Amino acid sequence: MSRKDNNFDYEDGVSLKEYFEKVFAVEKEATAKALKLQSSENNRRLDLLNGEATRLVAMQATYLPRETHDLQYKVLADKVNSLELSRAEIKGKADQTTVNITLTIAVIGLILSAIGIIIALLK
Repeated sequence: MSRKDNNFDYEDGVSLKEYFEKVFAVEKEATAKALKLQSSENNRRLDLLNGEATRLVAMQATYLPRETHDLQYKVLADKVNSLELSRAEIKGKADQTTVNITLTIAVIGLILSAIGIIIALLK
């Protein structure tokens, strides 16, 4: 039973319309699967990003703002400068004490030498 329709013999296969309908149906099914897979992958990625945002917010809570850092740095720098000045003053006082003691011993030595010379000249 051979039927001819617009120079196409149906015994040889399917009509062009049926062929394209089948191809389009397969493509439609594949596209639906791809969209479903893409949707689930996008949801998975968004869930990961939402978790990352939460982690970043928690991490930012531990950050020190620049203004706070600069203020604390200035306070510490002032304290270090004050300590350095105090140390220099104490060292200067200690050095002056040493100079005073040395000068006192030298003066006593000169006086004793002068007394010794005077005694030697009087004899």
